[in-house]
Amino acid sequence: MYREIEPSEQLSSYIESYWISSKVKENHTSFVEPDGCFDIVIHFHNGINEVYLTGIWDKPIMVNSYKNVDLLGIRFYPKALQAFFNISIGEIKNTSTKVHKQMFKSSIDIELLYNSKNIDELISFFDVFFLSMLEENKTIIHQFLDELDYNSDVDCIADKIGVSRRHLCRELKNKLGITTKAYMNIIRFISAKRMLLHGKSYTEIVYKCGYYDQSHFIKEFKKYTGKNPSNYIK
Repeated sequence: MYREIEPSEQLSSYIESYWISSKVKENHTSFVEPDGCFDIVIHFHNGINEVYLTGIWDKPIMVNSYKNVDLLGIRFYPKALQAFFNISIGEIKNTSTKVHKQMFKSSIDIELLYNSKNIDELISFFDVFFLSMLEENKTIIHQFLDELDYNSDVDCIADKIGVSRRHLCRELKNKLGITTKAYMNIIRFISAKRMLLHGKSYTEIVYKCGYYDQSHFIKEFKKYTGKNPSNYIK
């Protein structure tokens, strides 16, 4: 069973959701598309077994789920990196690493984390923890993400936040491990997928999302999903 829980309102621009995969009856593999976010993933079986931090991925990945192991995920928007973490996630693009307390800007009580008895208790713990260290730290990446949408112009954003395009692109690459162009392509794909699932035509999607033509849209969509749009909506 899979479900998502919204974070507290104060965290909603930093955390997209808490997600839970539970009551898995047998081992299986899921196909996960790029979403422009990074996650903390906790394996929970009679207490916490493992805690991982994933990077942003720019291609579809396969994720394993195991019988009787529940998963709790915290799906972060990239601006959370500067607000909560002391690290760059560039080196873990398309992969993951184990979490340790030195990763966070504020000290985290690892013992309290590992002593949590259930997933609801863990979510309450993280809500309080991230709220306690929330600060408005308007870094270049933070400002870039505030201005970004699927039809953005990088030069215009750079001008608006007062940096050069080169400096902006270098910061994004260093902090997130992904190029500005690649990240914007993911944002455009997410918008195109949403329009597709709401019944919009290829022509409207191509026009609204800034693809060159239908062939370009289909090629990009297949890169992130492994399927043509027509097969995907089936």
